[in-house]
Amino acid sequence: MSRVWLSLAGLMLALPLVAIGQEQPVRADQHPGDAVFKRWDADGNGVLSQQEFRRGWDTLRQRAAVTRLRAQFERVDRNDDGAIDDQEYRGLLLVRRAGDQAPPLSRFDGNKDGRLQFDEYVSMVRQMGPVPAGTAGKDSPE
Repeated sequence: MSRVWLSLAGLMLALPLVAIGQEQPVRADQHPGDAVFKRWDADGNGVLSQQEFRRGWDTLRQRAAVTRLRAQFERVDRNDDGAIDDQEYRGLLLVRRAGDQAPPLSRFDGNKDGRLQFDEYVSMVRQMGPVPAGTAGKDSPE
């Protein structure tokens, strides 16, 4: 039961963020939750089905994950050049944990420029596996 309450509490905290991220601005007289509800109510019947709620929730979680990955990427990019070079790559927590088994940066470098852009970084994180709970955000080299 506590998981349900935590999920609902997380949703309530995240609703304003979802409303901010919408393509259409929220009117001053409209509650951000109303805008999210309307967006998630795909058939427009004024009721969220379980499928509509799950689709909306999944979208919310994906956006939050991308936001966290973007923040991690920016922290790791020590020289602020918009990409992760080999030295920065070797400092990544996922790479350090893999040790000698870590694939080279070139494996994820789709455009072959010797660095990882954000989309390549996301692909690398997906391929190397999730960071265990409690360590998210600690990807910066030390």
